[in-house]
Amino acid sequence: MGVTNGKYDVDFSEEVNLSHFKLLRVVGRGAFGKVRIVERKDNKRLFALKYISKEECIRMEALRNIFRERSMLEELDHPLVCNLRFAFQDDDYMYMVMDLMYVCELIFLN
Repeated sequence: MGVTNGKYDVDFSEEVNLSHFKLLRVVGRGAFGKVRIVERKDNKRLFALKYISKEECIRMEALRNIFRERSMLEELDHPLVCNLRFAFQDDDYMYMVMDLMYVCELIFLN
C-alpha cells in the first residue's frame, strides 16, 4: 500500500521516451529488469520507471505475462494503485512509467 506522489494531470497526447527522464536511484529489481525513481526533465515530477529486458522475457517465455500486466495497468486508475502514465520501448527494453508510491503503514489508511 502507499500514497502517490501527488495528484496532477499527465498529458497523454505527447510521445515520450527515455530521454524525457533523468534516471535516479534503483528501488527494486526483478527477474526481467529494475525499477528506479526518475524525474521528468520538463516539469521535475517524480515517477517510478520499470524497465524490462526483452531478451530475458523471451528467454523465460514471459512475454504474455508482461503484456497482460501492461494491459491491466492501462485499465486501472485508483489512488492506491501505481497507475501507468506512459509506456514505450527501444531495441532492448520495454518501459512502464508509473506513479511513484511511497510506503506507508496500513494503519494510517484507516
